[in-house]
Amino acid sequence: MLTVKLKAERLQRTGRGFALFAAALLVFPAASSAQTRKPITREGLVKAVRINGLSTTELVQQIQSRGVSFKLTPDAEAELRAAGARPEVIAAARANYRSAPAVASSGTRRAPAGTSRPARGGPDYDELTDQATAAYDARDVSRTTQLLRQAIQLNTQHPRAYQLLGFTQLYLQNNLSEAEQSMRKAIELGGSASFRVFHDHLNDTFNQTCAGTIFVNRTNVTFRADDGRDTFEAADSLIKEIKTNKVSGGAFGMLLGGKNIGAFHIKVRFGSDSRNYNFAPLTNKKAEAELIIALVKAYGGVQG
Repeated sequence: MLTVKLKAERLQRTGRGFALFAAALLVFPAASSAQTRKPITREGLVKAVRINGLSTTELVQQIQSRGVSFKLTPDAEAELRAAGARPEVIAAARANYRSAPAVASSGTRRAPAGTSRPARGGPDYDELTDQATAAYDARDVSRTTQLLRQAIQLNTQHPRAYQLLGFTQLYLQNNLSEAEQSMRKAIELGGSASFRVFHDHLNDTFNQTCAGTIFVNRTNVTFRADDGRDTFEAADSLIKEIKTNKVSGGAFGMLLGGKNIGAFHIKVRFGSDSRNYNFAPLTNKKAEAELIIALVKAYGGVQG
């Protein structure tokens, strides 16, 4: 530590200098503190909503912690709603407008492993996952996975990159086993696993459905429709049963003239009553339905 010896004739100036130094600490935090996070752009938020890789709760948390770089004009709101944004996302964007921070000077120092801070001049964790979201929206699988693996190297303890990587491995790479590994890691770190599904609206027939995303985490199962009008959420403690269907959308139903679309159901307890919700993977793959069921049972403790 450097020791500065002040001469007597400089003491008066020192008092004034210390006051300026203290004020500077309030404006410019110490180098070891967290860097200012860049607000989410309008295009970035629209794409994040559109790909359905993060739940409404997760999107709201991101908006609240980072802010958005745009004001929610009627045009911006209409674009978000058209992408499928829930009212909670709209409200969060309206309440968290922030101007973009000043760009820091570049350098070559590397960041410590396991943090969200990059080498100076390089993209941070938020920027990498934002870029990966845009790459996924463009169906650029190579760039998406490259960016997400960079983000994971930057911060091994944050769930978002694992979550988006599992989503990418399942739907752009068709690799169920690797997707499961990434999804389990995301859930273990407090995130979710995301699955694209149909939701049945008409008496277990799947003749009237909406498309959306199911999110599985350690405490509940959530469904969000693409049009933002249909949601389903059940705490794990209220899930009485989750199983693949034998008749409606199942193998036995196919023998009766229907289709085997890998359907499954979630039975939720409401007091003394229960309600059955039917879903099927957009891919119509039973293995995907079985993965959803396995994750719900593994992390939610559901026995049925």
